[in-house]
Amino acid sequence: MAYRFGSRESVQSAVRRVAREQIDRAVARIDSGDRHRAVHLVRRHGKRLRALLRLVEPVFPEAADEYAQLRAIARPLSAVRDARVAVATAGRLRERCDALDRSALLPALQAALQAYCEALARGVDGAPGIDALMASARAQLLAQRERVTGWSLSADGFEAVGEGFARSYRRARRAMRAALDGGDAGQWHRWRRRGKVHACQLELLRPLWPALLEARAGELRRLNARLGEHHDLAQLPLWFAALPGAAAPAELDPCARARTQALERDCRPLGMRLYADRPRDLVRDLRRWWNLWGQSAPHDA
Repeated sequence: MAYRFGSRESVQSAVRRVAREQIDRAVARIDSGDRHRAVHLVRRHGKRLRALLRLVEPVFPEAADEYAQLRAIARPLSAVRDARVAVATAGRLRERCDALDRSALLPALQAALQAYCEALARGVDGAPGIDALMASARAQLLAQRERVTGWSLSADGFEAVGEGFARSYRRARRAMRAALDGGDAGQWHRWRRRGKVHACQLELLRPLWPALLEARAGELRRLNARLGEHHDLAQLPLWFAALPGAAAPAELDPCARARTQALERDCRPLGMRLYADRPRDLVRDLRRWWNLWGQSAPHDA
């Protein structure tokens, strides 16, 4: 089934099913043999699992431990993924900025960064390569899948998800305000992370009102893509600075700054619309839709 709750299952059953499906898909990607694609998708399925746990955290005592386990699985994969993103970010920025396009230095830096990315995949300075990382992630995911069968929630129906949804939405809303109120790159990245949790939880609840919630989730994906590019641009100079003997072209900072400012201008009105509702008002509406949907009482164990 899709990453969403079903109308004929209890919340506990839905949580277990969704968790197993996300783990199975992550393991299948690892087994596919496409290591770099697997890194991206294992991280994505992990984020979806963490958003699921955040949704039911108030009624699931083990949620924090399971969340920490998922973070531990994803963390070693970050460097490989981030290096590949940096290469792509440099290429996109070069296409957007004439000054960078004329620079002879940037292609050499991109090549050096690509080489470093490949070295990370093989393993550098005693760190495990991508094959070892994938094998470890696979084993940990399968161990977590075994635990999913025993996951037990202390509530059902909207009571199992309402508080967790409100908490995640409130965090994203506060992160937006901090970013828009002159926030630094870290605060803009925090807004993105909180917003991705909110978007995933909307996907889970999409059946309550498919047309409305899918439209909202689509706009959130559009916003989060811009916030993701904002973060990637902030990280790009750090990657180049880490390359031995490398010096970024002088045009890099002004080009990145101009693009960052354009992204911030785009994100402001979109974010203000998406996070206009107060948490209690949005949760009140969701409760009504849930009751109309007919899942206020459990249908199976």
